Amino acid sequence: MPPQQQAERLLERAVTRYKGALVQLSKRLPAWESTIEHSPRLHSLVGLALNSSDLTLVSNRIARDADTVRALSARLKSEKDSRPWLLWILALLANRGVEPDASRLLILDYTHNANEEIRLQLSRIGYAHPPATRPGHPWPISDDG
Repeated sequence: MPPQQQAERLLERAVTRYKGALVQLSKRLPAWESTIEHSPRLHSLVGLALNSSDLTLVSNRIARDADTVRALSARLKSEKDSRPWLLWILALLANRGVEPDASRLLILDYTHNANEEIRLQLSRIGYAHPPATRPGHPWPISDDG
């Protein structure tokens, strides 16, 4: 099977949580350099992968525990340039049941932030407006973040 098809198939399997696919993808990636081309299918699969909360957490080595939420909370205060990403990760964790109330409060603190990138990121995860203004959406993040 050509490298393009291998990459697409493994990425598809990684997104659907096929055991070992992410490891195989990581191992083969260096050999595929300059042989894989951007295609509509690859673009679609990469988008799915980026929005797959489990894949995002695993690939970034983010533990699903209260200590991680506390560490991310501290980083929010000191790492201004990383805030959009940190808020997204907090939302992914909360959506997986890791300190959802604490994360919700942190996220809501940023819904009216002056930084447009932060507001854009929050709108992508369902926080364009505080939940109180969205009837029926106490935690508006979709299952895949």
